[in-house]
Amino acid sequence: MYDPNNLFRKFEPESVNARSWIALILSILALLWLTQIPISTTEEQSFFAAPRNLEQLIAETKQSLVTVFCGEYLGSGWVIEMDTSSITKSDEVQLINEYPSWVVTNHHVVEECINDESLPFSAVLGANELERDAELWRWDESNDIALLVVKAKLKPLTLTTETPKAGWWTMAIGSPWQLNSSVSIGNLVSEDNSVTDYDLITTSLLNPGNSGGPLINSRGEVIGTNTWSVNESGSFYHIATSVDILCVLLEC
Repeated sequence: MYDPNNLFRKFEPESVNARSWIALILSILALLWLTQIPISTTEEQSFFAAPRNLEQLIAETKQSLVTVFCGEYLGSGWVIEMDTSSITKSDEVQLINEYPSWVVTNHHVVEECINDESLPFSAVLGANELERDAELWRWDESNDIALLVVKAKLKPLTLTTETPKAGWWTMAIGSPWQLNSSVSIGNLVSEDNSVTDYDLITTSLLNPGNSGGPLINSRGEVIGTNTWSVNESGSFYHIATSVDILCVLLEC
């Protein structure tokens, strides 16, 4: 007579060896299932540690970097995403259609061109070193910040949404001594704004030409605009202006 219980008895582990095989198979199946779960490496990247792929971070940042030329003076700049829905004047609309990329730099980088519109004014793209026309849009001399538009379509950088902390990994990238897309690695020394309300002190080396370039964290986000260096009795302080200053310029 047919006994349905016999079917289950055939699959009962009759030894420790059989149970071990079943446990092994279940472990393999669980591992295969876990490998299908996407893991966000960006969220896991610590602000205090170097990025896992520095070469990739540099390459991606270069896509959003420019060298700003104003007369005989040069500095750096980085591309920011802008909401242009409030721009309605016909001449301004025409300008941003022809110059679609918005670039942040320092006021002192473009000061001569503000005072003398006859001076040559252009931007060299960091990724391919092609020179493109640029136009001044807005500036704030007191906070040493300026906004340009460039006649090229460039990818904007992402701004940090976190408050920078002392010890954060930092990368200054720009065009010191006209060396396009040069990199300097360091860390954030202080979040205490001892000079202005927007200063960040970093050990990332800043030289002439770095002014206006981005200070990047380990997640590839902009935390500030590289601005100036101070030499006091042989001690150098390298200062970036926090991205919070952009709301002063743009009237957020």
